[in-house]
Amino acid sequence: MLKTRQCLLGIRTFLGVTSRLWSFILYILRKHLRT
Repeated sequence: MLKTRQCLLGIRTFLGVTSRLWSFILYILRKHLRT
């Protein structure tokens, strides 16, 4: 039970980080496309 909960938390944090990275990358790409 504890292991599964830890796994879910890890996946959630990973998804949060990846989504943040993607938004950052998209922001940079948009900046480059504008110029």
